[in-house]
Amino acid sequence: MNKYIFICLFFLYFQINAQHNIPYSSYMLSPILVNPAFTGNDGALSIGLVSRLQLLGLESSNPMSNTIFAHTPLKNKNLALGTIISYDKFGPQNTFNGKLLASGKFKISKFKIGIGGSLDYTNNRIIFDEKNQISFESASNDPVYANNNSTNSLNFGLGINIQYKFMYIGAVAPAIKINTSNESVLQKNYFYSPVQVFGGLNYRIVEAILLKPSFLIRTLKSSGLQFDINLLANLFDKFTTGVSYKNNSGIAGLFMVQISPQIAISYTYEHITTNQKVGSMGNHELQLKYIFKYYINDLNVKKFK
Repeated sequence: MNKYIFICLFFLYFQINAQHNIPYSSYMLSPILVNPAFTGNDGALSIGLVSRLQLLGLESSNPMSNTIFAHTPLKNKNLALGTIISYDKFGPQNTFNGKLLASGKFKISKFKIGIGGSLDYTNNRIIFDEKNQISFESASNDPVYANNNSTNSLNFGLGINIQYKFMYIGAVAPAIKINTSNESVLQKNYFYSPVQVFGGLNYRIVEAILLKPSFLIRTLKSSGLQFDINLLANLFDKFTTGVSYKNNSGIAGLFMVQISPQIAISYTYEHITTNQKVGSMGNHELQLKYIFKYYINDLNVKKFK
């Protein structure tokens, strides 16, 4: 087993230049958003929508993101395919991203291992107006955007998730760059995303209460080490509530309702604790997910006890 895990982690060790990553607050509910190894882990065809509005109330900012995702296991239940399509507006930068995902799952002794990969196309377009003059001045020295306000890149990602009883931990290299000929200086020097580590527990303390503590660790060249510490509690398999602490931004509260075995909707509010909070009403995120058919899969970390 150690040989297989070493090989997987060796590939995940590469450092990668990447675009701005959408800072989802409710990724714990749909971990496919951060690690392709979770593709197919809902046990059936699953589709979802995540809409995020940041720094609400600031006229010059209001970054917004909209993401649609879908994934499903194949006839061989240990193989899965998926896709994530997102549009992200961050100041003058408008980003479209489309990903294709694939994963495979297998067992080694008592360990359940998922390995996933992604191939994604990203288009960054800079649109300047009077609301982002500061951003315009910051980008004025970028030789790519000085002559062309649009850049394109093609990346691939690798992810692994290892589950043992009620514990899981994984790592992902989200955007290993394939082509760099049209890379923006801002992208290369500012947005930097090496391996991310994501893990946690799904522990049922009594029949009606399932605790889900988790963490996410990553690094951005612009702000150094970032980590999230999350604690969710699922009650009666109907309601999920919890809090998250993000060292680089603030504290978030989450509430999800499982309307039916197939439909779930959640709302997350993030209170900003950094200097960005002045004049801001925080970050808001809405997630809607529909699972077409549901069954319990022993490789599904969402449901194991």
